[in-house]
Amino acid sequence: MLKVDASESERKDLLSELDMMKHLEPHFHVIKLLGCVTISDPLMVLIEYVPHGDLLGYLRKSSGLNDNYFKDPDIEPHTNLTSEQLMRFAWQVADGMTYLSSIPIIH
Repeated sequence: MLKVDASESERKDLLSELDMMKHLEPHFHVIKLLGCVTISDPLMVLIEYVPHGDLLGYLRKSSGLNDNYFKDPDIEPHTNLTSEQLMRFAWQVADGMTYLSSIPIIH
């Protein structure tokens, strides 16, 4: 949902992204657009449910990090994720990005 205090530029950016998402073919490693509300405010984009949130947030949480990490670079992250899981995440991201760049979209 577009924030109440969003600028006109942010609104245009979201509408532009929405327009692009409407034309994407489904891909297993790209979040799917399910619907949108553009006729009335607030502007809303309905996407596929992602149970653990975005990947960056998930990786930070699994490492015991939050945004304070960047204020203290001496904090060493510790994670319960295996190297195999991290490699699988990296492959899935690369696969989704390869698809987007093939149509061509830069993300």
